[in-house]
Amino acid sequence: MCDCYFRIGGDYAKDTMSKKEIMDIFKTALETFYFLLEGIKNQEK
Repeated sequence: MCDCYFRIGGDYAKDTMSKKEIMDIFKTALETFYFLLEGIKNQEK
């Protein structure tokens, strides 16, 4: 799922999005990733 966020990196991202928008995307991706990790941890208990 997170893969799509990283594929838009590089020149394409620089041409089409501001730095703030890119940071917002990474922040959202990280929050989603941590949320999924917490869910996995809780299932193992």
